[in-house]
Amino acid sequence: MKSFDKLIGRLLFFLIFLLLAVLVIREISSYDIWFHLKAGQWILENFKVPEYDIFSYTVPSNLWLDSQWLFQVILYAAYSIGNIAGIHLLKIIFYILAFICVFKVVNKKYYIFSSVFLFITLLIIQNRFYARPEMISLFFVALYFLILHNYKHKKSNSIYILPLLQLIWTNTHGLFIIGPVMILSYMAGEFFSWKVMSKSKWHEDVPIKGKNYNKLLIIFVLMMLACFINPYGIRGVAFPFLLFTELNSKIASELQPSLSISNSNLILFCYKTLIMLTIATFFLNVKKINITNIILFCGFLFISLKAWRNISYFAVIATPIAISNMNNVSSRIIEIINSIRNIFKNTFRIMVSLILILLIMICIVNVLNNNFYKNVKNRYSAKRFGIGVSKFIYPEKAVDFIERNNIRGNILNCHKNGGYLIWRLYPHRKVFIDGRGKVYGEEFIKHHAESIRKYELFPKYLDDYNINYILFNHDSWESSIMSVPLYKNKEWELIYFDNIALIFIRNIEQNRKIIENNPVDFSLLIKGYNKNDDGIQSYYVAKGMFFFSTGFYDNGEYELKRAIDLNQKDSMAYYNRGTVYNRIGYFDKAIDDFNKTIELNPKFYHAYNNRGIVYKTKGFYNMAIVDFGKAIEINPKYLRAYQNRSITFRETGQNKLAKKDEDKIRELLKVK
Repeated sequence: MKSFDKLIGRLLFFLIFLLLAVLVIREISSYDIWFHLKAGQWILENFKVPEYDIFSYTVPSNLWLDSQWLFQVILYAAYSIGNIAGIHLLKIIFYILAFICVFKVVNKKYYIFSSVFLFITLLIIQNRFYARPEMISLFFVALYFLILHNYKHKKSNSIYILPLLQLIWTNTHGLFIIGPVMILSYMAGEFFSWKVMSKSKWHEDVPIKGKNYNKLLIIFVLMMLACFINPYGIRGVAFPFLLFTELNSKIASELQPSLSISNSNLILFCYKTLIMLTIATFFLNVKKINITNIILFCGFLFISLKAWRNISYFAVIATPIAISNMNNVSSRIIEIINSIRNIFKNTFRIMVSLILILLIMICIVNVLNNNFYKNVKNRYSAKRFGIGVSKFIYPEKAVDFIERNNIRGNILNCHKNGGYLIWRLYPHRKVFIDGRGKVYGEEFIKHHAESIRKYELFPKYLDDYNINYILFNHDSWESSIMSVPLYKNKEWELIYFDNIALIFIRNIEQNRKIIENNPVDFSLLIKGYNKNDDGIQSYYVAKGMFFFSTGFYDNGEYELKRAIDLNQKDSMAYYNRGTVYNRIGYFDKAIDDFNKTIELNPKFYHAYNNRGIVYKTKGFYNMAIVDFGKAIEINPKYLRAYQNRSITFRETGQNKLAKKDEDKIRELLKVK
């Protein structure tokens, strides 16, 4: 049976690494990678690190503390050697190395337990498999834990390399301060184990003490000194603390608290599962409690709860901690485990192993055919298996159009496409805004958002920056607000429209030739297509809503049908179309779509509310009241449903019931 266990264990680990490989081989779909590439090119060409913003015309005097300059140089060097394939290779190397560091702690004896944790970790961190500076930090977090673990348990001298690693980390990613904090946490935990816990029965066997502890202290001091070796000195050391002020940002979803994210159910489920399972392992070795691991676990759990993008760091710490805990399970627990094993003999172990093997193989197949990225409930995802660049999110043809027509003057671009425009257009043209939030500053970003969201401020905003043309991605928040008003404004002309982006130009004499030579004919956009056409649903929805709002109903239906055909089991696609149908008066079609929405997601209270609105409009008051009530039943704090029901009660003469809802509305508003 030992040979069988060995075979199953090897097969599980092989499949996990195979899944890792296919998940890492993913088309480039990050918006920020492009300004990193251009920055790396600029640094290598000028042999210096930028001090002020060089890429925008809006904030050229703003300081740019480019803490990621070394990553950018490495990224551009990889691109220079191997083009896009070079970037992919660089990404693959770092993520595989990070995972190997986690795997090094694995106890082959508990291969099922270890495989479960590795599998969960992989499903979590794959969400961040981008060619971004954070891949450096993920690798260093995993590597630092392995080095410290080996120093404590194997007396390894690899800790002497930590100051050099810290020097590299400091100049590649702004979260480099995690390194010294990890060492400090280790020192705190080991000191407590040495001086306090070792005197009680609740302690681990091998705390770091005496000379070994002093070595760790010296390494920590050297690492802190290494942090100051950067182009910006003390300002560079302070930068990570500024990054933490971005947490709970209202702009980027990746900076939202992790438990508030609702569009990645699989990842969130795995994240919560990993938290609970890791906590459980601490109880399994309660007689050999590891204070250091508890400190590290709590620290990384805290930063992961604060921001969605940090859950990857938590995963690569929690898993080796859990496995390390299992390596030190108390003898009493081992006896219990062995007794359970004897009861079930080998049947249970074999069954669990086969289920795990099957799950991993299903994931591998789904990644290869791209169904995995649909199954994670992220209907806006551009992630696809393959080597190359996503063809669904970058305004490549729009930029070709700008260059071909030699459009000059200041551009207003959306926040998300700024990085790509920097890569394609700099230095001949500069952008309005891009993803470097700290460069633009909170005041600029706030003013930008306010000026676009308030239409009365928008014309002056365009004049203040002397905007000549506008390039928005369809699914950007800027486009959702301004595209329709711009289309209806005679001072602006739509001169370009494709699946990804649209371009408006100021309707003035100097642009007359460009406008005349580039009329937009929406009828040409409606054409036969394959039901299996790929794409990103949010773009089709955005175009559909644009067309409905501008009176091109056939185009609108066409685009929303494409959105639904991408994933016919996505309730949100039907909900969006139903909302649009209601807006333009196609009430029966709206009801059909809301019915389908509710069929797919019976807890979707917005759909009940909106269907109730349609019923009310058609005069079916009782049906409307039932739907509003159902929405309230699902979400008792749903203010809009109370408002709609109270109005309906008033219109049908049910004043007592209306008053109850109005009292509830006042109560909810008071709470808010």
